[in-house]
Amino acid sequence: MYQKLLWDTRYDAAALFKIYGVHIRGVFDLQLLEVASRDCGSKTYVSGLDKAIRRDLDGVVTTAEMEGWRKRKAEMKTMMGYPKEREKGLFDVRPMHADMIEYCVGDVDWLPLLHAIYLRRIESWWLGQVVMESVTRVDGAVLGKEEKVSRALSPWGFRRD
Repeated sequence: MYQKLLWDTRYDAAALFKIYGVHIRGVFDLQLLEVASRDCGSKTYVSGLDKAIRRDLDGVVTTAEMEGWRKRKAEMKTMMGYPKEREKGLFDVRPMHADMIEYCVGDVDWLPLLHAIYLRRIESWWLGQVVMESVTRVDGAVLGKEEKVSRALSPWGFRRD
């Protein structure tokens, strides 16, 4: 079985189920893998994909590749700042604009490399936890379960209130 590598499966799983009735399986959530593979620091909060790419691929990919990715991200974030009165968002327009496709592909391109990096540094016990929590995230999104904690908290995070 092939694994689907995603970063924070919650939105994608919910959208695929709501729009198309597809309950995805075989998903490996790299956001969770990143948290679980941290060898120092806290496992309380998750990182966003942009931050992980900048931090974990620095020195792994060429400066030109990283700069090209950063430039595309900045340009598209500016485009996404469209007026609220616009009837459709940029992700809703079909056919999808070539720049929007390139923006989406730009993030996905890094996932296999991040996967390999995190697998090299994770302890085996944590790998099982990531697999279980990846399934939990997908199932929770499909069932529409509202999270009672911040989306920034990892499943292994806790707060002392």
